Amino acid sequence: MQIETKVNSTYTLVQLKGSFTFTDRTAFKEIADKASQANCPRLIIDLHEVTFLDSAALGILVLTHKRFTQEQKKFCLLKPTEQGLKLLTIAGIQKIITVYTSEQEAAIGNAA
Repeated sequence: MQIETKVNSTYTLVQLKGSFTFTDRTAFKEIADKASQANCPRLIIDLHEVTFLDSAALGILVLTHKRFTQEQKKFCLLKPTEQGLKLLTIAGIQKIITVYTSEQEAAIGNAA
């Protein structure tokens, strides 16, 4: 998996590319830790170029959401692929983590 990060004053955008699996947990956790330690008020995970999510990746997303919620910060997902959205829905994660269709909506917390 490739990870690109864009940081500004109101949010951190993490763009993931490729397969997001158990083997990527450490790299993802490091990104989330940096965002948390930098007092990032909102962490947005862009999934539009993620070609595969395994169950471990889904668990990592839920745990990161829980952590940010406990820290009174926002965590959301952005533009999952059709397959990714289907998996998030089947797993019930879309009920837990807000999914946005545009970066602008995610940045201000406006669900469509």
